[in-house]
Amino acid sequence: MTLEADKQKTIKSIERVTIDDQFREKLTALADQANSALQGIATVTKSDLVNLLLDEHPMELNQKQIERLKSVHIDQVKYAFWIASRLKSARDAGELITLEDLLKQSQTVVTNTGLTPKKRRGRKRKEVADKNESPSLQKAPINDDAGTA
Repeated sequence: MTLEADKQKTIKSIERVTIDDQFREKLTALADQANSALQGIATVTKSDLVNLLLDEHPMELNQKQIERLKSVHIDQVKYAFWIASRLKSARDAGELITLEDLLKQSQTVVTNTGLTPKKRRGRKRKEVADKNESPSLQKAPINDDAGTA
């Protein structure tokens, strides 16, 4: 093998991700902990730590993780834009798709995101002692003994 072929094998592809501040601090703390445990014999980078965590994670997200992603990333505006873009794409392609079709199709995705209408219960009615009087017009009982000592 030539030197150039070896060089191409060792070059790693760079994948960049953005990490929120709270998680950046956590990642730094975990990397510091790992480096402290290794006592300087070896050095662990943040990338090494992320690779370790990903290596230990299954190839698929579990349902709880998917639900969390839905609740964080799906809102009414994104949902409305998605529906509008799907309707426009269907129209441009000459396909017949209705709003009702899209709502049914997306029902499983938007469940538990707060976007699905909740079943409403009827209002409870206050019971009135006398049907001819409204609750706000009922007289309070008069206590004759209140003013005497």
